[in-house]
Amino acid sequence: MTKRVAALPVSPALVLVTALVTLLVAACGGSGTGSATASPSTPGEGTATTVTVTGAWVRTGQAGAMTAAYFTLQNTGTAEDALVSVTASVGMATMHETTTDASGMTGMQPVETVVIPAGGSVSFEPGGYHVMIMGLSADLKAGDKVELKLVFKNAAPVDVTAEVRAS
Repeated sequence: MTKRVAALPVSPALVLVTALVTLLVAACGGSGTGSATASPSTPGEGTATTVTVTGAWVRTGQAGAMTAAYFTLQNTGTAEDALVSVTASVGMATMHETTTDASGMTGMQPVETVVIPAGGSVSFEPGGYHVMIMGLSADLKAGDKVELKLVFKNAAPVDVTAEVRAS
């Protein structure tokens, strides 16, 4: 289950920018090479999780703008876990989900947590869950590296190096 944050009133210009970014994010795809594993942070408490992060990549972007990061989370443990936050070395990171309403309008909603079921996986990919990185501190060119820190409810935090790719 994903918890959602209530939407705040926004200006029409922000809505337009968000819609354009959403379309850009949804239009592109790819696979990645970054990977890492998290072990339980409190072993022996019935929350045995092992989360592996694979395929981490980030879109190119310009300083001051925003981009998105993608990866796959695999929980090989016996209990569900949840991704509760992400930080990025190049800007402010927040988790989002792309949704489409009954009328066909696509938009993004911030999410507080993303549950990873025991023995299951969750993909952060264009058109679904993704990490928005806003206020880029530098231009991101294909081949650059971005450091991400993924924080889980049960497993220890995971540091991931994501490759920057052209969209």
